[in-house]
Amino acid sequence: KYSQLTYPAGTIERAQQDSFTQFILDELDSILWSAARHSFVLPKELRVNELKDTLRWEFTKSLEILESRMNSGPNLMGEILKEYFRRQIKRPAYISAINL
Repeated sequence: KYSQLTYPAGTIERAQQDSFTQFILDELDSILWSAARHSFVLPKELRVNELKDTLRWEFTKSLEILESRMNSGPNLMGEILKEYFRRQIKRPAYISAINL
């Protein structure tokens, strides 16, 4: 059912695809989760608002690394992801979240 969305298991292409997925989880999702925790998840007395500037910096750097990795070779997945990220950062929800 989902094989149309991924490269076949055991191939170099799948390993590269999995590498992108893990990078996004490790470097982007974790930063967003930390920002969320210090914005509304943790009790107010445990939130560290000053941490958000560091998280913004880390997120920007991680996006730059991801984009450079996607530019390292011709692949449709990279072009699709780059266009997806360009659209996402223009969304009101993203703009609102980045300004928390």
